[in-house]
Amino acid sequence: MDSMIHDFPFLSIVQVVTILGFIHASAGVLAAIVAVQKGESWSRWLPMGILLGTPALVMALRLKPK
Repeated sequence: MDSMIHDFPFLSIVQVVTILGFIHASAGVLAAIVAVQKGESWSRWLPMGILLGTPALVMALRLKPK
């Protein structure tokens, strides 16, 4: 745990986790937006996007339009 704190000397661990969580959730919302533009359901993709983050974005980008 100490080595992780030293990797970000100017940020606390709480700040690092918050920033990474925001990036993760943002990727999930973006995945839902992409999926909706391709004809998928917002109510299905938003929870999946928030849970999966970047992998959901990759899956949404690979969807074929309906």
